[in-house]
Amino acid sequence: MSLLWFDGLLTRHEDAGVYFLPQADIDELREAAAVNQFPCLEIDLHGVRDKGGLLQRFADALHFPSHFGFNWDAFADALADFRPGDTLGLVLLLENSGRLRREGVEDFKIAMEVLQSVSAEWAGRQRPFWSFIAMSDDEFDALD
Repeated sequence: MSLLWFDGLLTRHEDAGVYFLPQADIDELREAAAVNQFPCLEIDLHGVRDKGGLLQRFADALHFPSHFGFNWDAFADALADFRPGDTLGLVLLLENSGRLRREGVEDFKIAMEVLQSVSAEWAGRQRPFWSFIAMSDDEFDALD
């Protein structure tokens, strides 16, 4: 993909949601986020295999409040309320999710549904909330 394609896409709150992304496009995504002045927050899921590990990684990376409840409702609430500065949009880049996608299929699915729901909630406020799940180029090509 190209920076121009990502740059135009990221501003469209109505299209924001959860998407898979080939490794080859990560640098362009970062650049487009910077051009739009959207934080691009990267969450490394290496070794995560279940809900507990996933929620802990998000809590650590996004500095959720100490009272975060480590359940799906609390996760949705924390993301919906998340405001990194006075940003007009947000990009999450989830890396190394392979183990979770293989061993915690149901947890991965629920997390993606929560992220999609939060994207819709942010879109209602005219702000894009993007989540990109990075995959090797081979994995991405196999999605077809």
